[in-house]
Amino acid sequence: MKKRKPLKLAKTTSRLSVCMIVKNEEKMLPKCLESIREVADEIIIVDTGSTDNTVAIAESFGAKVYFHPWEKDFSKHRNQSLSYATGDWILQIDADETLEPESKNELKRLLRQAPKDVNGFFVQIHDYRSNGQKNVVFNFARLYRNGVGVHYEGIVHNQVIIPGKVLFCNVRLNHYGYDLEPEKMKWKYKRVLTLLKKQLKQDPKNSFTLYNLANTYSMSGKPEKAIFWGEKTLEVLRRQKRASLLYVGVYYPIITSYIHLKNYQKAREYCQEAIKIFPYYLDGYYQLTRVDFIEQKFTDVLRNAEKYHRVREYLLADLSRIEFLNLYTFSLDFRVNYWMGVGKLGLGAPAEADKFFQKAFDSPLFDKSLALEMIHNISIVERGEILYTWLQKVVDRFKNNQSFVFDLLHDLKLNHGAEVLRPFFERDKVKHQFQTTEFLHATWHYFHDELASAEKLFQAVPSDSPYFLDAQIKLVLIKRNLNQIPQAITICRKLLDSDMEKQTKVSINIELVKLLLDNQELEEASRQWQNVWRLNKKSREVLLFGIEIHWKTGQYELAVNFAAKLLEELGLPCPQQLDSLEEFADLLDRIGKRLLQYKEFDLAERAYQIATLVHPDHLPANLYLARANLKQKNYSQTLQHLQQVLMLEPANRDALNLLREINFSVGSPK
Repeated sequence: MKKRKPLKLAKTTSRLSVCMIVKNEEKMLPKCLESIREVADEIIIVDTGSTDNTVAIAESFGAKVYFHPWEKDFSKHRNQSLSYATGDWILQIDADETLEPESKNELKRLLRQAPKDVNGFFVQIHDYRSNGQKNVVFNFARLYRNGVGVHYEGIVHNQVIIPGKVLFCNVRLNHYGYDLEPEKMKWKYKRVLTLLKKQLKQDPKNSFTLYNLANTYSMSGKPEKAIFWGEKTLEVLRRQKRASLLYVGVYYPIITSYIHLKNYQKAREYCQEAIKIFPYYLDGYYQLTRVDFIEQKFTDVLRNAEKYHRVREYLLADLSRIEFLNLYTFSLDFRVNYWMGVGKLGLGAPAEADKFFQKAFDSPLFDKSLALEMIHNISIVERGEILYTWLQKVVDRFKNNQSFVFDLLHDLKLNHGAEVLRPFFERDKVKHQFQTTEFLHATWHYFHDELASAEKLFQAVPSDSPYFLDAQIKLVLIKRNLNQIPQAITICRKLLDSDMEKQTKVSINIELVKLLLDNQELEEASRQWQNVWRLNKKSREVLLFGIEIHWKTGQYELAVNFAAKLLEELGLPCPQQLDSLEEFADLLDRIGKRLLQYKEFDLAERAYQIATLVHPDHLPANLYLARANLKQKNYSQTLQHLQQVLMLEPANRDALNLLREINFSVGSPK
């Protein structure tokens, strides 16, 4: 590898050593070293066992590389790296970080002008996701004098001990290490948890270890454990006379975990407690606004959102004000603006709502996920002109992602029926837009219930088109709607034989399982499901089909076991035992309701279908399926479910109202 000479600073009174520990960092290391080569007088790297190209890359930047086998102790290896440093000052950086270009001059100035009684500086750490969204902002001591006794403690999430005065500064490092592929993140969390548990055995009341356990369990998707360790941290801290502001951050995993478990009252209480401790706790105001939004308390949404914006501006003016606290919501102001838009709409102020939607829409972080959520929620609150104006804007923004446009319209149709789309399709611009490609033209026909025309156009999408795969998947949907299940199965099998991304293949495999079940091919459905189950043991969809397959094949105990797994995944309590089929159907009703909260409407409908499979007379399931089929104009199935309800309760008001809706739509059914 070509040798790169580190650039030297013009002579100054202080030399800088950049110290690192690494292992198998060939992907991230070049960007890191490139960012610091102009300011480093020497680069010290302790390698703990790399087997890739890491060492060669380091040496190509002129780094001095020292080899120490990994001893499961981050502090020990950090201290080893410091021991080799010969500079007057040390900058500690990780391979998944970069020095912000605009910070180079500030760093040089600090090296020249640092007061003699100052031994270190807290630098700003900005954590980013791959989409550019800033995830966390905090201050951490990374710049310090050499030879004054600086050292690290703790085998994981190590803390730096700096004797003497430490000041805040405006030097900034950008961190990218918590946005890796799922398998790498899983390995990373497992490694961290192992070390934290070892550290906990050595010191069971160490608040820093407890705090990091809560955070790690939260980030790895285990809310109950995050709450347990978070509340344990607070127990220890409350017995102390004083605690660092850092520990206000333990409220974050507790609050977000309670929100995940739908315990909004607890989340609200912890938000208020955290804000009482630190009135500028930005994340507390964000999560309060979020809970208000979920509970549709629109006046409270606006009040807490305004507080969030005021606190955010105050902190951004001087990030030293957050001291050592980790803040996760600095870059989520666009989402708060979206919530304010829905709040204004809910309070009958569409003109003001429009302004907040525009602020959210103008953010570079406004993505497909938020677009889908925004249109969905506008449609629930107000189906007037503002819905179609914003639907048009979203379609224009994502016009180059035609499959997303289809999914956006499909979500509206599922929730409100095809009628909700008519005013949109009557717009001249929309009529023209949906004639421009085979895929969009097919989409037009699909949402006008002209399935034969849509089928021909989706079939016409050429194999070299970026939308060919999406068109084939939509053909499966059409075949299902036309009740041509064998043809849909054939398309799925052909697709699975072709090259595609792993997640797409998994999705098609799940669709194939669904079709095979509907076609009563239980043995083949079970075989295909096993393949998907091995890859996605926490997927809600896979767990739901696990219930259905095992019930249909007479493996009732396994069906109940998979229901328990799904309840856990959805954050719902699981009963110790079930004494009747009706109780199992009630459990599936709870699953269906939770899936509706997650806006997973297809899965919710499937859960209710399984409930009627378990207990055909289950009233809530039949009522839900009647409503769902009525929206889709499946009148015969609507009537079947209503008949089941009315046999049980002849005067059921909901069922009678649905019958009137059918009469209004198609006349008196025979």
